[in-house]
Amino acid sequence: MEERMFIDGRPNKSALKRAALAVEKLASRLVELSPAQLDRLRLPEDIGQGVRLAARIVNGNARSRQIKYLAAQLRNDEDLTGRLKAFFDGEEQRDGESIRRFHGLEDLRDRLCASGTCVQALEELHDVFSKSDLETIARLARSAQEGDRRAAREIFRRLNQSALGAAAQDHRS
Repeated sequence: MEERMFIDGRPNKSALKRAALAVEKLASRLVELSPAQLDRLRLPEDIGQGVRLAARIVNGNARSRQIKYLAAQLRNDEDLTGRLKAFFDGEEQRDGESIRRFHGLEDLRDRLCASGTCVQALEELHDVFSKSDLETIARLARSAQEGDRRAAREIFRRLNQSALGAAAQDHRS
């Protein structure tokens, strides 16, 4: 549903307010970024200084005023606003992928720790782990099935390391 910004040649005030609020939320998210993320954005100097200033301010009212000031600057630069929206959309997508990967690893760990699905889960890992690593995971799975919570954590740690290593390998190729 496309929102009309003009009605009878006049600006639709509600639509303008919603757009201004969206840019203010964008400015607020910008202030929450780490310095490394800010460097990747290559912000104009004045906006970069405003973001760093707002990040240092702890008083709620002063911080809110600085964020509103940043939002006003962003509204004047539509190209930068578009870049920031694309950046945050990409960040949300990466966060979603990370969460799905994490849940997948938890599910695999749970299947390894359950006596009925352990053998099938170990077969899934056959291509990923060496024989000695599989034996270690099988031993940990037996301990976890007996109630050893440390073993379940260790299984997850090993699965996560393997998944991170595979992701790094995919990223390099």
